[in-house]
Amino acid sequence: GIEGLLATLVIGQWLLALVALVMLRDVLFSEARLAAPLQLARYSAPYYLNGFVRFGTMQADQLLVGVALLPEQLATYYVIRQLFDFLVMYVDTLVDSFLPRLSELRVAGRDRVNQAFRWTSRFLAVAVIPLCCIVASLSYPLLEVYGGAKYMSANMPLATLALAALFYTSYSYYGAHVYALGRPVEHLGQESVGSLLNVGLGLLLMTGLGIQGFALARLLSLLGATLFSAHLLRRSYPVRLDRQALGRVVWTVLVGCAVIVGGQLLFYRLWLTPVYGLLGGVVFVLLYSRYLRDEDVALFESGLPAPLYRVTIQPLVRLRNRIWGEKGYPCDRVR
Repeated sequence: GIEGLLATLVIGQWLLALVALVMLRDVLFSEARLAAPLQLARYSAPYYLNGFVRFGTMQADQLLVGVALLPEQLATYYVIRQLFDFLVMYVDTLVDSFLPRLSELRVAGRDRVNQAFRWTSRFLAVAVIPLCCIVASLSYPLLEVYGGAKYMSANMPLATLALAALFYTSYSYYGAHVYALGRPVEHLGQESVGSLLNVGLGLLLMTGLGIQGFALARLLSLLGATLFSAHLLRRSYPVRLDRQALGRVVWTVLVGCAVIVGGQLLFYRLWLTPVYGLLGGVVFVLLYSRYLRDEDVALFESGLPAPLYRVTIQPLVRLRNRIWGEKGYPCDRVR
């Protein structure tokens, strides 16, 4: 029962703590000279505060909706928030995998950091933008399946939160660089801006817009936090996105989503939505394969597990070669 669940959670956390101690044994028991305790605490204080401040960035809306919304609206917001949290979990899995490498690149110089930023941003664009846009396009049938007919009126807030997950990706990606390459106080400043924007916009928009106001506040706050994080990072590292590659992903995804939304508007049946989703996915794959370059293939090969690469990217390369002809772009990936 519930006692067993709680016991499992506690035991699991203790086991993770023991594993962490074993992994850190070389650091904990080394003879390295430690910094003065007061100096170390002063430097690291922003890290300690960061967890509390991040609550405002990611969780404050749940506190505000409890005050501002009616009980039936709370249930609706919970449903769409759960779907948003699934996207956040997916994004965190991708971004967190870059952190160890970012710490290593700090000593390699600005050029390596800039090049790594450009390449990994291309990887994230392909991995995140299609998924978030598909969720936004299928928000109406997703709510019918996930929550039932009484929640289907929240399709626009869900679509807004799915698009907000795009800005959460950019915010997390820039934030990971600020965390790994900058000072602790800069990372705290980044989280503070996101927190203030989320709380302030939530209070401002919830009165007239209700659930849609909270969703819109989340989107705008993450956009503002992204811009501030980019400003912090560019003060030390003049990083730039590959706008051309990003534009290719965006327009091909928009065409695929237009097929999905158009099919639902013309003739909506729940059992037909997988067909519309499949058609939109096929359109996206066909169009995007036209722009798939050899360096993109090399990037995916280095970043994906071999089995996943074989079932996703290799068929796409064969499709590109068959339909559009083989592209001999030089591979400029730094190994």
